[in-house]
Amino acid sequence: MTSPSLLQKLKLDFALLLLLTLASLLIFTGLGAFRDFVRAESYFALGSQLMTQTGQWLTPHAPDEPVLNKPPLQYWLTGIAYKLFGAGYATARLPSAFAALSVLLITYLLGARLFGKSAGLLAAGCLMTSYLFYTFARTAMSDMLLTLCVTAALACFMLVVTGKTAGRERLLAWCGHLFVASGVLAKGPLAIVLVGFPLFCELLLSRDFSMLKRLRIFAGVLIIIAVAGPYFLLLYLKLGSEPLRSFFISENLQRFTGEIYSYATVPFWTLHLAFFSDFAPWSLLLFPAIYFDWRSRALSAEERRVRRLLYLWLFFPLVFFSFSHFKLDYYLLPAMPAAALVVASFIARIKELSRAARVYTYAFTILFALLLIVASFLSIRFANAFALKTGFEWLPVASTACAFLFVLYCLRRGWPGRAVWALAFSIWLTLLLHQLTLAPALSRYQPLERLAASVHAPRVYTSYAASDWANTLTFHLPQGTEVTRLVKDKDGLELQEILKHDRQAVVLLKEDEYKRLTSSGITLRPLAEGETLGHGGLTINLLRRPAAERLLVVQSDN
Repeated sequence: MTSPSLLQKLKLDFALLLLLTLASLLIFTGLGAFRDFVRAESYFALGSQLMTQTGQWLTPHAPDEPVLNKPPLQYWLTGIAYKLFGAGYATARLPSAFAALSVLLITYLLGARLFGKSAGLLAAGCLMTSYLFYTFARTAMSDMLLTLCVTAALACFMLVVTGKTAGRERLLAWCGHLFVASGVLAKGPLAIVLVGFPLFCELLLSRDFSMLKRLRIFAGVLIIIAVAGPYFLLLYLKLGSEPLRSFFISENLQRFTGEIYSYATVPFWTLHLAFFSDFAPWSLLLFPAIYFDWRSRALSAEERRVRRLLYLWLFFPLVFFSFSHFKLDYYLLPAMPAAALVVASFIARIKELSRAARVYTYAFTILFALLLIVASFLSIRFANAFALKTGFEWLPVASTACAFLFVLYCLRRGWPGRAVWALAFSIWLTLLLHQLTLAPALSRYQPLERLAASVHAPRVYTSYAASDWANTLTFHLPQGTEVTRLVKDKDGLELQEILKHDRQAVVLLKEDEYKRLTSSGITLRPLAEGETLGHGGLTINLLRRPAAERLLVVQSDN
């Protein structure tokens, strides 16, 4: 007869397999359905395309970027995906998708080792359904790759420092340094900072200098130099010191201090607010988790060290980037696995805590289950505003309503953990249904591929208002087509001169710019046109005030 412990182990292993299957469905389904590049992903997608076309794997970069504006690892992985499957939206996002799935697995393994398998599963489930993580799992940028490297490195080092290595202390320490080196190739010295400072702070707080020996710092330095150093050395031998100076000084130090990109300076507290939306909805559970961790007095010295390291991992990026003059919300992505682990450890032991903790958790799950229903109704309004008839508009409403009823049932039966799982599953299903229904229907508002097919000229310009689409347009044009962004031509005078003197020039512009040019006496011949919802993808402002705008490809007809 099978023992109960074995049955429990089989259940948890099956639960992990199911979780990874659901995560894969959420991350990979319709990965290329959104046929535009948002944020900075066009730079990686286009730079990787040019890299594979020209064979310049040492110096990958987008056309309007300097060499080594960003380190090469994301370009290399995307280039390999292009070689295997061809250049496209989905293949450009594959490295981030696989990195996200790996982060979920590492989060589970670390949570299982520190707090038990149930907590590890819940941590991965919360992380999978948090806003920023889900978004960047499907975005062709290097930030998810950095998150994987930081998460894997800190997981290895935490197990070493807390003595939970099961006899593999040396191997885990070496693996941790290897992941730091990979992070340097993915994002630069920032990887060393995000991993090193939490460990350094723990060293100062605990005064346990034996950490230095266990972490094998000297061997780690050699590993980082041996793995990351050859690339920078080869680049120096080929192009000299200027690319290295530009990257390490300008793109890292001067970006942080505000000597460049000073226009992006925002208040100190901006990232504090951004964090709670980025880790939504689970950020609301951080408050009770932090409170009850602070109130705990029965923790052993080992347990206190575990929690201290988690909070250093969680809060260091928030504090560090708050002092930067250049702040972007996705800089906080490497902190999200730690936040998920903090929340999961709280939920896993909630029955041992006070009644107030359970009441707060129930209130949170009910509130957010209601918000999901509201969001589903808003998606119907959005679909109706843009005539996106799929025949399945009510599926998200039905699924979120069922989840709300199950949360109420959990409240009656006294199952706070199951209520949280019900909410996580509801978020997963809502996101998946939108990917299967709305995302394909939105393709009519992503016209760049169709607009590029109308271009048969060696020179293409993008107007001031349409410059955000330049890289996406270039991605679909034949190799060798010269694309110039008129990013300083706010008054349109440069564009007028180009159209007057270069009859071969083709221009991508917005409808209001087209009307302004034709009213000034310039005759334009439209080659193609299409509607777009903007370059930033689906946003809350767009859901609140749905509005499309028209893009045109034109040529002078003077």
